[in-house]
Amino acid sequence: MLRYALPLLLLTLAMGCGGGSNPPTYPPPPPSAEVNPPTQGAKAQRPAPPKPSEEKQITPQERLDQNMAELTKRLVLKPQQVAPVREILAQEQARLGDLRSQQASTTSVNTMIRLFEMQHLVEKETQTALAKVLTKDQLEAYGDWLKEERKRLGAMGAKDKGKGATPRRGGGGPGGPGGPGGRI
Repeated sequence: MLRYALPLLLLTLAMGCGGGSNPPTYPPPPPSAEVNPPTQGAKAQRPAPPKPSEEKQITPQERLDQNMAELTKRLVLKPQQVAPVREILAQEQARLGDLRSQQASTTSVNTMIRLFEMQHLVEKETQTALAKVLTKDQLEAYGDWLKEERKRLGAMGAKDKGKGATPRRGGGGPGGPGGPGGRI
């Protein structure tokens, strides 16, 4: 019996449950937390941290303005090219927005596939329309910018979904390659 009492006592002391007058709180409060408790009748004025869904979302118009500012610099657009490019991108943005709202409201796999195909069609139509306005070099630069944007947005999505978790590789268990009873 004594053999169990000593480890139990040590475990209890190590966990901080030794009955001290002011046991520690875990996890410790953030550095910005109030040091002194609020006086009676006063409430703590610490705002709650913003949830990811409450972060500022930019409007489609703001996104278009940002993209046009960047594209004007990167593609070195001439003044007569700015308005047509803006109109083409605004049309694409509106059509893709409609398709994405339809995607969000459906659970049918066949409908989702059809909507993704329509989305690719819209993107190809945009490329064709831009080819009539931009030079070959500008079109290549636009393609590079588009790849960078997709990569950036993909990285943001991976961060939100568990920091880019990699899929599991199959075949490592019993019966799989290299396992007992598996192929060599």
